[in-house]
Amino acid sequence: MKKSHSVARYKMAEPVIFMLIARSGVKLIEMKRLFAGLLMLGLSSGSTVAAQNQVLVQIDDEVVTAGDLNMAVASSPFAVQTNTMGRNEQASIRGLLLKKLVGARLLDVEAQARKLDQTSQFKSELENFERGLLYNRYLDALREKAKLSPDEKKKLFAEFTGDADAFKAAKSALVSQKYRTLRFAQIEELQAKYQVNLHFEHLKAGLTAPTILISGDGFKIPYGEIINVGDYEGMPDTEWLKNRVYEHAELVMMARAAKEQKIDVSGAVGRYRKDRLPSLMMRHLEKKWIPNEKVIRAYYKSNPALAKIPARWHIGQIVVADEVQAKSLRRKILLGKSLFVLAGEVSIDPYGRGRNGDMGWIMEGKGNPQIEKALVGLADGKVSPVIKTTKGYHLVTILERKNGSIRSFGDMKDRVRQEYINEKLSNFLNEAQKRHKVVWKILTRKTAKPTKP
Repeated sequence: MKKSHSVARYKMAEPVIFMLIARSGVKLIEMKRLFAGLLMLGLSSGSTVAAQNQVLVQIDDEVVTAGDLNMAVASSPFAVQTNTMGRNEQASIRGLLLKKLVGARLLDVEAQARKLDQTSQFKSELENFERGLLYNRYLDALREKAKLSPDEKKKLFAEFTGDADAFKAAKSALVSQKYRTLRFAQIEELQAKYQVNLHFEHLKAGLTAPTILISGDGFKIPYGEIINVGDYEGMPDTEWLKNRVYEHAELVMMARAAKEQKIDVSGAVGRYRKDRLPSLMMRHLEKKWIPNEKVIRAYYKSNPALAKIPARWHIGQIVVADEVQAKSLRRKILLGKSLFVLAGEVSIDPYGRGRNGDMGWIMEGKGNPQIEKALVGLADGKVSPVIKTTKGYHLVTILERKNGSIRSFGDMKDRVRQEYINEKLSNFLNEAQKRHKVVWKILTRKTAKPTKP
């Protein structure tokens, strides 16, 4: 009994584990140890720092930790369902997400190998992200300063004694007023400190991306850094553009001030960098794989199954164990006896008999091949010849049908593109693992045997 229980325990997770093996070089004989490791990770609390930092997979100098996997589980669509899942299901989900994390790390190391993180575009993106974080942290500090002091709260409370709603509204208005005053005062102070000039005189016809609109102590900011020039035909509305210049100048000044105050956002920038590099690598690969629409049109034509909408049939059915009986029943039906009445009386299929032969809808390619073959040439309302399968001898009839069709390229262009990318990515990751050292440390981890549920 224990042996059978063990086989059943692993069976449900096999598809996910096989996918992991196919892309990782993990030997088939190690499948059970990999699954057991994932199962035990799901059972452990994982609350300690040591548990969170445990390395599951290493790709060159990059790692996937138990904490990374737990975070992936928590942010996945399965997060709200894990408490209701069995242990095997949880291990399967973890296996799938671990595979995705390994794929992301491979994209990361491939991006670094190609020095995509050294491009001016990526460096500019990181700089803008850091600037935004510093700006927000600086504003957070101003909001702290704008909070009411105990004396201000006491005075306001005395003024609105007995009227809680009025007190709340007055408090909110006073805090907002203090914050606006502090913010505008800070802008004026920083503008003087960094000698910032706004060059509104340049806002005229013929404005180009390199035109300087903001300058100051050690920096010059062109029009093309403030807005994406390619999004507009000609120059946008002058007043709207002036507001964008004001906002950008404030962003630059406060971010610089925050950096001078030693406000540290390096951790968040590092995480952003790690998250963005796989996306950057994917964008790089997609441009290479799909230089034009002809590529995905060709893929559409060479994979007709993608475009096919299968036919569906709503059928009635009788199943009996004897061919002679099946032929006798067919004769009765042809003479007017109801197939459905007979199915309720004699069908050996419990499901069909319980529904008086009404089997509902079946989809082309999903049913028994011998029965589907008979359905293709069968007219609606007619009874089929006797059909032999491993389950017995069948008589079927079609109550109604929905014919299949072929979707046009235009209708499914996005899906074809994604399918093509998925196929190319799978091949790319397989090859990438040959170029990098991938170590599944979860296989070397000593795990306790799963307890019987």
